[in-house]
Amino acid sequence: RANAGDVSDAAFLAGSVDLAHVGLTGHSAGGGTTAEAGALDTRFTALLPMAAPAVADRDVPQLVMSATCDGIVPDADIAAAVATRPGTPFLRVQGAGHLAFSDLCGLGLAELAEQVLAPRDDLNARLYEGLLQLATDGCPGATPAPELACGDAFLPIEDGFAPIRTYATRFFDAALRGTGEGVTAGTVGAGEVTL
Repeated sequence: RANAGDVSDAAFLAGSVDLAHVGLTGHSAGGGTTAEAGALDTRFTALLPMAAPAVADRDVPQLVMSATCDGIVPDADIAAAVATRPGTPFLRVQGAGHLAFSDLCGLGLAELAEQVLAPRDDLNARLYEGLLQLATDGCPGATPAPELACGDAFLPIEDGFAPIRTYATRFFDAALRGTGEGVTAGTVGAGEVTL
């Protein structure tokens, strides 16, 4: 048995990990990395990019997730990427913003930026606005970009979690374990899947 502190030898994972069935997921830039790494590395046998306009160009099970009110990575860009891989399941969370796939809203980054960055006299206003949008897009209290025609508020974060968790679980159960119904067209709460 390997020393659990020695990560150069993965023997301590024996019996815990099935290296023949490895899924990869990521959000935003991590979603792009998921698609790119998944296209190049055949060790990944299931891919789930979230809020990224990328789909792996390889015959591998994929589920792509998008938020219809994402002001960072537009839903239309993600839909265009999915269209290049017919039959790829596509979950769209209606009314959600970019951070619907993470727990970053709980960090209160808008308040931190207001207290720490905004008072600085050397602040680059354009960069600050972009970073603030990235840190709050989809969070309670933030306002969707007007050109998205999403109204005055994003879908509450907790309402987006149900379809994200449901479909991610169905996808990985079927793709990695060979169990369950997998991803089928339909809706769960604010989430709608098309194939």
